[in-house]
Amino acid sequence: MSDAQKSRPAKRVSNACIPCRSRHMRCDSATPVCSRCQAEGSRCVYIKSRRGGVRRGSAQSVPRSGSVPVPGPSHPQSQHQPHPHPQPQSNPQNQLHHLQLRLTNGTITPTLLSSHSSLSRETQTQGPAYPNIHPHPHPHSLYEESSADATDNELLSLYYTYFHAAHPCVLPQWSLRLRAALQPESLELLMPVLQYIGSLYTPSIDSAPLETKILDTLSALRCSGTSYSPFDIQALLLYSVAVYWNDEIPRSLDLLDEVISNAVKLGMNRTGFDSSHGEGDPILEESWRRTWWVLYLTASHVSGSTHSFPCKVDGIFVSVRLPCEEGVYEAGNIPTPPSITDYESREFHANSTSFSSLAELIGIARSLDFVLAERWQTGTEAANRVCANADTTILAWLLLLPPQKQSLVRGDGSVDQLLFRAHMLVYTYIVDLNRELSSLLHTSIESLSRRTPRAPPLSRDLTWSSSTTPSSTSTSNPWSSSPQSNGPTIHIHTTKVLTAIEKMNALLTLPTHLSSHSPFVICMIANTAIAHLSAYKWVYAGPRLVIERERIRLVVAVLKRISDIWPLGRRTYREVVLVARDILGSPGAGEGGNGGGDGNGMAGFEGLGIDVDVDVGEFMHEGFDVGAAEEGVGEEGSGEGSRSR
Repeated sequence: MSDAQKSRPAKRVSNACIPCRSRHMRCDSATPVCSRCQAEGSRCVYIKSRRGGVRRGSAQSVPRSGSVPVPGPSHPQSQHQPHPHPQPQSNPQNQLHHLQLRLTNGTITPTLLSSHSSLSRETQTQGPAYPNIHPHPHPHSLYEESSADATDNELLSLYYTYFHAAHPCVLPQWSLRLRAALQPESLELLMPVLQYIGSLYTPSIDSAPLETKILDTLSALRCSGTSYSPFDIQALLLYSVAVYWNDEIPRSLDLLDEVISNAVKLGMNRTGFDSSHGEGDPILEESWRRTWWVLYLTASHVSGSTHSFPCKVDGIFVSVRLPCEEGVYEAGNIPTPPSITDYESREFHANSTSFSSLAELIGIARSLDFVLAERWQTGTEAANRVCANADTTILAWLLLLPPQKQSLVRGDGSVDQLLFRAHMLVYTYIVDLNRELSSLLHTSIESLSRRTPRAPPLSRDLTWSSSTTPSSTSTSNPWSSSPQSNGPTIHIHTTKVLTAIEKMNALLTLPTHLSSHSPFVICMIANTAIAHLSAYKWVYAGPRLVIERERIRLVVAVLKRISDIWPLGRRTYREVVLVARDILGSPGAGEGGNGGGDGNGMAGFEGLGIDVDVDVGEFMHEGFDVGAAEEGVGEEGSGEGSRSR
């Protein structure tokens, strides 16, 4: 480097490209493509700064229309001038591509942008619409913002911060904002849904008006008789998740049925839909693929949390390809997607072959759903068979994880949230399936918790009746009088449950943002917590009780923290606290079980702000019983089903 180069002052970068800015990465603002986007092969897009369009020392001024800045790059040699209206084009999608190209090149004015507002929902028969928002409230913005615009954008940012990573089907934030700027009126449904979900994460904004807007828009869409667009499917899917965890289970299940029906009608479950509806945009094609898989995972989680098997999408033919890694999706550099067949024959692939974390979550969920489809059968033989099949499935999945996926903690210290959820799902079902064959008995107080599995009919092959399910004050384990209690099988199942509980506890200690997890993990944590309480009462003894009490305290505290946002989460937390208070606070806890307790199992919970003084009668009076809704779910899912894999 020459002395002149060393002494040259650093160039001030005044406008980062959208991909770098949305990822909070340093951008050199090189045009037409910045260095980072060039290295990553990403699409590089600039929006003109509203701090003025003239570089210091430039003799050329930039005309303005009122207070609305002219979009375009901020490169010194690319000052924007008004551009005449382009010749109309016959295909609306060609017009849209032309607009995108003009925005990238900095040759489009706000007048020109608004002149294309006629590209409405009715004209978009082969591609997506664009959400009704303004760009992010950032100094480099396409429009001057009102306070309402700033609020809307803040809600969108909250959605991406807390909800998107666990349900990653909509476009990356930078891509969504770009589309919003180009055609704001096309997605009347998606944007209110995203903003509504974002509002649930801040107490300063009332979510009721946003939900009213969703319901009005949805009602108009239903009455119009027009087909749902893929973006409408995304909106309805995400809204159904929010409704479920707002403790409106029957309405959520109806919405989920509507989503599944319309998604299948569009063909989103089949390969080829992505390319035929993706406008030649690989990012949009990836978004459509992800929409089906997030729908699938949602239906699977609902099936598990309502204890209804098989799940709602069982038997639907699926050939849509699998999603890519999250970082690749965010960068917009989409590779050729692998097929389901590729994944299901991964044991024959080279060691270097790796599927995305979302694909791994989908893979284990599909395999477990296939195993759990047999849970409608009763009897110890059937229970043992389901457990054995689940063991095979889980072990194969764990062994086939590539080296780079065997640790949940990435090289930069962050936690892979999707793999985190996959492991949590695995440990939850190990506990769920093995507990009924173990010595971890179900006590009568557990019936309060609707999010955890029902007590199994223990009388089926045993010498004692399920009508004598022990209460939390029981001091002896009925298994001790069972002729099977001397065999090794019960101890094997007990060991599997205890090991899974320990691994789940280890997951909860990882450095991860609890609020950004899918709310469905609440059910997983609650299920494991109830089994942990049973182990504390019936299995653990001596000094082990002290550390297990601390672990239970941690699990309940995590459940409280992660449940704060969602009404159903808070209800689930309170149910677990009722069970914990009854078991840990009873004379039998740590005393008549396997010894040594002080009879004050809830001691110290108050220090964590955990509600230990919950009145059962008052709790039941508040509308605890949602059995009518779940009874319908149970009837719907009680029959045999088959799945096209």
